[in-house]
Amino acid sequence: MLRDTPWETIAEHLAAARRVRPQLTPLADALEPVLALVHREAQAAAVPQIPLAKPEIRNELGLPVLSRAEFPVDVDEGVRLFRQLVTATPTCSLHRQAEDGRWIEEVLRAYVAGDLGTAPSDGEAMRSAQQLSFFAGLALLPGLEAAATCLGRWVSSAWGEAGCPVCGTQPHLAELRAPDGRRHLHCGFCGWAWAYRRSGCPFCENADGRGIELLAVEDDPRCKVELCQGCRRYLKLVDNHECFGLVPSLEDLLTPHLDLLATGRGYR
Repeated sequence: MLRDTPWETIAEHLAAARRVRPQLTPLADALEPVLALVHREAQAAAVPQIPLAKPEIRNELGLPVLSRAEFPVDVDEGVRLFRQLVTATPTCSLHRQAEDGRWIEEVLRAYVAGDLGTAPSDGEAMRSAQQLSFFAGLALLPGLEAAATCLGRWVSSAWGEAGCPVCGTQPHLAELRAPDGRRHLHCGFCGWAWAYRRSGCPFCENADGRGIELLAVEDDPRCKVELCQGCRRYLKLVDNHECFGLVPSLEDLLTPHLDLLATGRGYR
């Protein structure tokens, strides 16, 4: 999670991205002030006390510790950070809308409900939805990670489901961890990471790995993309086994070319 990663590590990773992949310099420059704001808030966010009835048996029943819809969300803090993030991004097209606190609140609530995750096929509408989801997710992330830190103590080590054991949300990223190369999935909502089987698609739960294509950019083993021919979904795969010390969430942001590669082939 971002709250557990020192800012020095993030800054070094951004600097390395600029050095190794100079074409990413504009993107890294745009991300740095945004990530600095979110990281500061994540470090300051207090871990809440969330009373639950028998949380230790939830995972044993195949259920998340707390459903996404029940997650504690501080909308006021989210509105404040959303505005700061938009202000820190001059190229963002949301400056006028961000003046309206009620509009931001509606966006944040839609994000929590999962209504910003799917976009129409129209290119402009898709870019707009992706932009809203990006800023809404970052604005709420400090509080969501703090809540996940509290709830994570009830996660069962035997959890083997494809959904997040904390909130039930589907993964948005996979990671191969050193030294054994075991695959971990990263939640697209609360930021929790959990171990999952090495092969197969976590979306359609194709367990045997057949129909899964692995793509990588030539001479760049850091991040790859897994394409499932069965459900036509894709998942980025950060290879910390081959390139030790990567920050998965940051590597995800720094590889938009992999998203274009997958969506260009008709995957979502």
